[in-house]
Amino acid sequence: MNKFLITIVVLLCISCNSDDDGSNANPEAEVVAQLQGTWISSETTVFPIADPDSPFAQAYLDEFFVFDGETNRIRSTAYADEALTQPILVYESVGPFTILRESDLYEETWEADFGNTSQTLELLTSDPEILNVFGFENCGITETGIVYNINEGCSIFPGIDDCIERDIIQVSNGRLRFGVRTEDICEVRVTVLQDKFYTKQ
Repeated sequence: MNKFLITIVVLLCISCNSDDDGSNANPEAEVVAQLQGTWISSETTVFPIADPDSPFAQAYLDEFFVFDGETNRIRSTAYADEALTQPILVYESVGPFTILRESDLYEETWEADFGNTSQTLELLTSDPEILNVFGFENCGITETGIVYNINEGCSIFPGIDDCIERDIIQVSNGRLRFGVRTEDICEVRVTVLQDKFYTKQ
């Protein structure tokens, strides 16, 4: 009887260990599972405008992200003022994302690549100063209320085939953070996390 009980215990331990190994076999897939859904933030992102002719020094972005399977959608509305009363445009993109490997820069942080398969732009202002600053007229974008396809790129937005963003993300305690955007994000991986965080809606 004792030998029988010992055998059962051993088999149970082996089974437990096998389950543990299986659950940790693909940590990247676990991160993808955690990301599923819509993520919003109560904070805005400040986007500096370097052009000296700009009527404002920075824009304020109100953004949300939707992860669906291995696809990410971002919708970003830009405003000229911090109170978000002077809308400029809405940018939306859809594309694949890939969780590559765990980063050694921060805890619970991962290297991630974000690509685009489509992107659109809608003007919310007809202010000629703003149109001149961003050069939207050069892309044929002149009217409000029209959703323009900008897959080939326009102004500060590269074409969908021109850039895969090399980001880092942190998923911890129900909060999501991305890396601080840099001018060379398409060539060099981000190394600093944003202070801003998102929570699942």
